[in-house]
Amino acid sequence: MSDESIRQKLLERLASNEFFVEDLMDMFQDIAFAVKDAEGRYVSANRSLLNRLGFTKRDEIVGKTPEELFSASMASRYTEQDRTVLKTGAPVCNNLDVTVYLDGSHGWCLTSKYPLHDDDGNVIGLACISKDINSPFKHGFVDKALAETVDFILANYEEPLKLEDLARMSKLTVPQLERRFKRVFGETVMQFVQKTRLHAAMQMLENTDEQIASIAIKSGFCDQSALTRRMKSATGFTPRQYRQQFRDGTGTGKAQG
Repeated sequence: MSDESIRQKLLERLASNEFFVEDLMDMFQDIAFAVKDAEGRYVSANRSLLNRLGFTKRDEIVGKTPEELFSASMASRYTEQDRTVLKTGAPVCNNLDVTVYLDGSHGWCLTSKYPLHDDDGNVIGLACISKDINSPFKHGFVDKALAETVDFILANYEEPLKLEDLARMSKLTVPQLERRFKRVFGETVMQFVQKTRLHAAMQMLENTDEQIASIAIKSGFCDQSALTRRMKSATGFTPRQYRQQFRDGTGTGKAQG
């Protein structure tokens, strides 16, 4: 049996076990995990999220919206993230969000949300993973200004972002901002920016037939060569090879770039 056949059988096995993901995510107390439908209503949640909200059974959260579970400010942000994923079909990654810890206190988390598709490629829901940032928060490494700076990067990655401007936005010096990014994300500010740009380019390569040169500019790289160097270093593939590999593996896409 080939490696690809083994991989396919394993994936099919996992897909046939509807409780596998729930059971897996129940193991992590510092991660809040949830699945929502196309209307942004909760379909499932792990034990950690249930405990934070004061529930004991998953059925108690099913059908509820963020507005029914969180404070107005938190719910508004969560709902806006959900709508973005459901409307565009693109994930949101590494958002800095306020969260509720198991002891009921508030802190910060890194949130990523991914679209869920049916067999025809339609977005039918989303999966959300929020990882607590315990130590950095307790030592004052995360605050509202830093969260807003991260939001700005995620929303404007295609622009020529300057480290000095980002530091000023975060109300920090450049060295202070660099230290906080290293503590929270494990990388420098510009490494975070480059990773965000690369992720955006990969999404466009996967989901559009746009020319690679155009994708490079739209994702914030100076030209196609810069995108190619970055992608080759990070994935081992050129943009063209990545698009081909992705589409050969999933059977999606209409034309090759």
